[in-house]
Amino acid sequence: MNTLRPLILLAAASVALSACGAGKLLPHRNHEPKAQPEAKAEAKAEAPKPAPPALAPPPVDTSGAKPTAGLDWEYVEESGMARLAYGGSAGATTKLMFTCNHNSGVASAQRPVATATPGTPPKLSLVSGSAHSTGLALLEQTNDPAISLLTVKVGTLEAVLQAFLKTGNIGVQEGDKVEPYVAQPGNSAIRRWFFYCGS
Repeated sequence: MNTLRPLILLAAASVALSACGAGKLLPHRNHEPKAQPEAKAEAKAEAPKPAPPALAPPPVDTSGAKPTAGLDWEYVEESGMARLAYGGSAGATTKLMFTCNHNSGVASAQRPVATATPGTPPKLSLVSGSAHSTGLALLEQTNDPAISLLTVKVGTLEAVLQAFLKTGNIGVQEGDKVEPYVAQPGNSAIRRWFFYCGS
């Protein structure tokens, strides 16, 4: 009986060692699935990036622009507001117009355009000399279904309007081109409008 006891203890120790060794092998079986998170990370990195926002038009300078024969700025004051419009004789299409309330210091710049394609963000870019201002505009339909009206707010103290006050020259930029609207010599309409609006 005593001779069998060491054999029984040795067998029990062998079983215990085998159990411990089996326990150590379990973590090894779990190494293979670790590749899955790396695959997800690679898939995420390859996802397409959103398009960059639209940039403002490239800068242009209207300092050398000359007056156009038959076209000029006209000042009209009515019903607690003043209007400064660029165009020709009565009935001619207005190219650009500014309106304001008395001493408000804020103007609405308005420009008639061909009705824009749905989904196109309406913008109005003003240029006077080297001063620029681009803003998102409100697009309104006129009585003519082919013509819409772009309207954007601009402060009378902003650089582009102050340059307009000094030079009598402002234009609308589309892409890399600008259409300047220059006052005829001796025209006082621009100064009268700024004096009314507050500048």
